[in-house]
Amino acid sequence: MKLLSELACDHLLPEPDSPGISPFTRAFMRMMFAHVEFERRVAELADVITLTPGFGETGALGVRKRAAEKFTALCAKNYNKHPGGLPEADAIAKLLDKAFRICNERNSLAHDVWWRIDTIAGIIDVHAIRARKEKPLTREFTVHRIQQIAESFKDVEAEFYKLQAKIESRLVPEPLPTEPSGLT
Repeated sequence: MKLLSELACDHLLPEPDSPGISPFTRAFMRMMFAHVEFERRVAELADVITLTPGFGETGALGVRKRAAEKFTALCAKNYNKHPGGLPEADAIAKLLDKAFRICNERNSLAHDVWWRIDTIAGIIDVHAIRARKEKPLTREFTVHRIQQIAESFKDVEAEFYKLQAKIESRLVPEPLPTEPSGLT
């Protein structure tokens, strides 16, 4: 196993404009765009659960290891605000657990060290910046795997949308303010 400092000697990255890396850059950008939409949906779902516009943007809930627990607690805390409660809480927690694994892969690609791109084999070698028990120190990603991560984000985001729509469908719309007619 090589140390990060030793990887500098093996650092094999093509030029950014090299045509051989365009499949990687397209897949990476698809993944990043899908992640943005996923994060937006999680924030909107938190807004609907709390009935507080902007709550999901406060950073109180991230898709981290304890996100499922935090959302379960958030659902329990806001249960009485919703007609019929929040029976979607368990499904939300399961999706967050699934999303945690996807986010870890995305975070590895976005934040760790890309130290070799093999355009012939179609592989990016990524080395972790920080050693963690739950994560391998070095990983290989193919273009296909990066595209799968993007699709997984889209799938989870769509499932969150369905749950959010169910919750919203039970909310009683607030009556529109009426204009005084001026007639007596």
